[in-house]
Amino acid sequence: MIPTFVFGDFNYRAASDPPVALGQAQPALRLLHAPPPSGSHKNLWEATLTRLVELHRPNPTHYTQSSGQLTRIDKGYSTMPGSVLIKLGITAAISEGPESLHSKGLSDHSAVGFSFAPKFLVRNGTFSFPKAWFNTPAFAGRLKLLITKIDCLSLHPLDQLEVYKRCLKSAAFHARDVLQNSNPDGSESRRMILEAMSRAVWRNDRKIADKIISVSSFAAQHLGISNGRVLPVNFQEFEIYTPT
Repeated sequence: MIPTFVFGDFNYRAASDPPVALGQAQPALRLLHAPPPSGSHKNLWEATLTRLVELHRPNPTHYTQSSGQLTRIDKGYSTMPGSVLIKLGITAAISEGPESLHSKGLSDHSAVGFSFAPKFLVRNGTFSFPKAWFNTPAFAGRLKLLITKIDCLSLHPLDQLEVYKRCLKSAAFHARDVLQNSNPDGSESRRMILEAMSRAVWRNDRKIADKIISVSSFAAQHLGISNGRVLPVNFQEFEIYTPT
């Protein structure tokens, strides 16, 4: 499989991606419904690019002097399946803010750079937990229990933060287990199963595949092992379900 990447100034923004007005903490309501620029060929581009996966870039890339608005109309797309993209550490950065470049008389666009690497090579120094784990009674109850049992406030001040972090981590994993066992068909449980299925397929990891097939009827329905290879039962459905 040889992927194709498409990058450039597409001169239109998605309806769900409102422009940002310089000097305003939040976009004004009128900006949420601002029409695309004339001559943008928005419908033509969307019809063409709907088959591709858009790469996330967090920063505005274009400055419009007449309105003082910043937008993200410089985009990147790929033909790579979403189930492969989520296995990569993809970052996007701009060289300099478009408003700064405009003030220097250079351009009203910022150059956007994308980098791709296996996730195990991307060192961000932190480990993040899904927010859904923290929004459960199981997390709150386990954290309260741990703090009470350990009596964090009785510890030396230099030890309190480290112990509290360990309590948070333990309570988060407890909440994960409760979600998986008490609500296996819930959205968060489904997301974790889908990510595990994706890892099993693209790494051909039979150990992960055997485990999730044994505990999830959804995984058993959509995943199989044939001649030593972990394969989706239906590739098209697998790509539709895979979170991106």
